[in-house]
Amino acid sequence: MVDNNSTSNSPAESQTCNPDGNLPSESGVSIDSLARKVQESLLQRGTSFGKPNLLGSSRIWVTQRRGNEVYALLTNNYVEDDENMFRFNYSMGFLRWALRPPGFFKNWHIGVRVKSSKKLVAFITGVPARIRVRDTVVYMAEINFLCVHKKLRSKRLAPVMIKEVTRRVHLENMWQAAYTAGVVLPTPISTCQYWHRSLNPKKLIDVGFSRLGARMTMSRTIKLYKLPDSTATPGFRKMESHDVPAVTRLLRNYLSQFLVAPDFDENDVEHWLLPRENVG
Repeated sequence: MVDNNSTSNSPAESQTCNPDGNLPSESGVSIDSLARKVQESLLQRGTSFGKPNLLGSSRIWVTQRRGNEVYALLTNNYVEDDENMFRFNYSMGFLRWALRPPGFFKNWHIGVRVKSSKKLVAFITGVPARIRVRDTVVYMAEINFLCVHKKLRSKRLAPVMIKEVTRRVHLENMWQAAYTAGVVLPTPISTCQYWHRSLNPKKLIDVGFSRLGARMTMSRTIKLYKLPDSTATPGFRKMESHDVPAVTRLLRNYLSQFLVAPDFDENDVEHWLLPRENVG
């Protein structure tokens, strides 16, 4: 990019040489310092990096703090199946827990309101995370809860909201993000497994979420998934606050065998793993 106000001195002429006559090596400059310089340069030039993305004249950006409005928007408009039969229904306690981890940024809780009615019609969030890639810990954002009111799905709000949360993440000097998508994005660098177990198979089958397996009856299915009255592991109990240091050590030791894994400290373990009321 050419600066119209530049002087006759070229960038090469203004650089300081080392005693041996060579220019400073790039390896001597940290990635963080380079990122800060880029950030400062963009802000000084008045680019869109430092300004909110345009929404049009009828809607405005807000930093969303009212949990009841978020709950109502997600309950009526969030992810659902193709037949519109099932939709995530997160409790207020769950949303507070998910959106306020250690070190969270309030301005990453982004809402869109209609100017005239002040109604919340769209929402997107980010929370900070640390992911270890081999021996390097990468600070990044986890993007979640992107939701647009059903009546505004044709207004192309979602791409604008993604750009806005990206801009705000960049302002905190973070340049990577993790998020879910309904398609496979090129190119996967890691895979993971998860297991789930139906706790109330009868209800799941009755409402159409699950179905009976081949040659299975309802009574056999209920018996198959029934949990025992006592645990098979001696001493198995609910985690308590005094367990946090030991759990952190066990978790970090377990995660050390993987090339890509979350980097949890005691604050993270206390927030994400310690049982709490009204979350679930």
